[in-house]
Amino acid sequence: MYPVLIACLCVVFALNYALSCLQGAQNAWRSTMKTIPVLVLGFGALWLGSPWFLIAGLVMSAFGDWALSRDGTAKFLMGVAAFAVAHVFYALLFWSGSDKIAVIPAIVIVAYAISTEFWLIPRTGSLRWAVRIYVLFIAAMALAALSTQSIAVIVGAILFLTSDSLIGRGKFLLGPDHPKGVTNDYLVWITYIAAQILFFLAYA
Repeated sequence: MYPVLIACLCVVFALNYALSCLQGAQNAWRSTMKTIPVLVLGFGALWLGSPWFLIAGLVMSAFGDWALSRDGTAKFLMGVAAFAVAHVFYALLFWSGSDKIAVIPAIVIVAYAISTEFWLIPRTGSLRWAVRIYVLFIAAMALAALSTQSIAVIVGAILFLTSDSLIGRGKFLLGPDHPKGVTNDYLVWITYIAAQILFFLAYA
């Protein structure tokens, strides 16, 4: 019961951010509102005595949310690094399950990672190596998710991949003034929060 209530509280804060801040000007208030939903899950996981890898993954994700909400390349790289570390924690959490991985889904994930060399990396400029390394980390997390045999975890990993792909699409393919940018931003937020909630509910 408590995990569901905490997840619902996360949804409330996530909706508040989406409706009042997501398209607002970059400022400290907007950054704070973006950080709160996943922090709620992190503190909820701590309160429930959940695995430390889950708690660490959520906290690092919240820090990544804050960093990515700020302007500048340095903050972007800080956010990418924070989420890369979060994926390490998640991979360690997931790999404690079965070591049997379905071959076809694993091939799809590897193929997706390779595909970024064609549709994403050529457009990332000086950030290409940071993005390449990040792709490896999130692909490793998704492969580890397959080992759990948990539908919630696997769907969460797919949603995380989708969210990050949309971030790449928005930042490097669409640009800040593209007419599809607003829709892309909302899809990023929805898929990201859904992924974190599924991870939380699977292990809280």
